[in-house]
Amino acid sequence: MQFADFSPPSLPTPDQQADALRKGLGRSMLWAKAGKLDEGQLLAACLEDRRHDMQIEDDRWTWLWALIQAVDAAERFRKSIFNALMTLPDAESAYQICGLAGYYAARGDKDFRERIRELVKLKPLDECRCLGETELLQFDGEAGFLLATSVRGTRLTERDWDWDDSSLLREAIDLFGKPRVIALLEQATEPAIQHFRDLWQKDEEAPEPESSLDRDQAMSVKEILTLARTSSENFSRFQQWGKHASEADRERVYQALVEADSDDVSFTSELLWVFLRRPFPRFDTRLLELCRHPDFKLRHRAFVTLGKLHHPEVRAFAVREITSGHGDRRNVGLLIKNYQPGDEKLILDHVNLPEDVDELHGLLMDTIKLLEENVEADISQLALICYIHNPCESCRADAVKLLQQEGLAPCWLIEEAVHDSDKRTRNRFTAESTS
Repeated sequence: MQFADFSPPSLPTPDQQADALRKGLGRSMLWAKAGKLDEGQLLAACLEDRRHDMQIEDDRWTWLWALIQAVDAAERFRKSIFNALMTLPDAESAYQICGLAGYYAARGDKDFRERIRELVKLKPLDECRCLGETELLQFDGEAGFLLATSVRGTRLTERDWDWDDSSLLREAIDLFGKPRVIALLEQATEPAIQHFRDLWQKDEEAPEPESSLDRDQAMSVKEILTLARTSSENFSRFQQWGKHASEADRERVYQALVEADSDDVSFTSELLWVFLRRPFPRFDTRLLELCRHPDFKLRHRAFVTLGKLHHPEVRAFAVREITSGHGDRRNVGLLIKNYQPGDEKLILDHVNLPEDVDELHGLLMDTIKLLEENVEADISQLALICYIHNPCESCRADAVKLLQQEGLAPCWLIEEAVHDSDKRTRNRFTAESTS
């Protein structure tokens, strides 16, 4: 990993601007305020949701709208954002486009308001059933809530109650309060809204579904082995069973794992999850062989589970692979429980940043965990590399936390962090920067 001066350049290139906008780096705002952020780059970022992991990273439209305001481009961007709202060319970007449209609607733009109402009524994207509802509630208030419940009530004649139906209610309760939401639904005379209300009440009164946790924990070793041979993707069930299983039962599964034929990929992959919460009972060299297995999924799971084990041979394997220059990037994860002072230099000297963004993300996640779990580690260079290169804003926030706690965050990072797309990163220095 190459350490360098990662401070924001005063005259950013187009590639540097695109990179900062894609990651959500706060330097984008500094450039915007200085008149150095290209509007074409910003508009492209507005029309395409570029977050690495949409399940855990914050929505970006509030951050992007602040950038639009900083360059005073709301009117210049209006037509492009409205056209995108009309066509919704990319389902993954639909919520971001609609979120930006909500700001125009909040300003009283009738075209945006009408299109958002239309999206709520038509629900053109099956995978985006909530599209437009948040914005509708913001500018149409209670009337918007009743419109959304009417649409959902009609559609609930053809499907079962689902999580996003409850999500609409939670948003309304946050805005209007639960007593007012109940009153609105009770006073409604429209059959579709009444149907929605009745299904909500039924869902609220339904007993909690029986937990499968006790059932899974009560499984025998024989049942676990059978399930591993006949099913797949039992991640949660197997890790819960392994967490609570007796030592004798875990030993039997361990024996089945290390004795399994190397060609029995699915069986071996499934059994590895048993040892995710509690490490292997002991080390066996055959476990290292799994880290070189040609099957990607098996190899990945082997690294994850073997990384929980503290053993000198695990460390020796990781060091050999890393210094070879062509080992799997997951070998860094094997050092988390097997750290020794000087491993930071080992990583800096021998580990290259992968071009594949998912591989890069995984490597930097492991590097952050190594620094977090080993307090004697020197974070000064690796944490900055994780900050600047990580495609995920959530992981970037973890790197920022390390730097702040150790008092090693450079002034340029503190200055841009208060404008980061991630709320945790923004809040970490806000009090300091305004005190």
